[in-house]
Amino acid sequence: MKKYLLIMGDFSYPSAGTENWKGTYVTDEDAQDQVEVIKSDIPGSTCYKYIWKSAKYPVKYDWYEIVDLGEWM
Repeated sequence: MKKYLLIMGDFSYPSAGTENWKGTYVTDEDAQDQVEVIKSDIPGSTCYKYIWKSAKYPVKYDWYEIVDLGEWM
């Protein structure tokens, strides 16, 4: 059963609906493995990339969070 939800966004606050939801994973480590730290255009800040094999164009995200769905429910 998939238990962890990876959420990533490119603005300070989450979007309405499920647009920021990227995937569900069996463990939090599996979810963390999908996040790559990449160079930011803004000095002193960090960006993240969602590692998705079928993504044609990488999208930079400002933040991410991994939610334990068992605790959330």
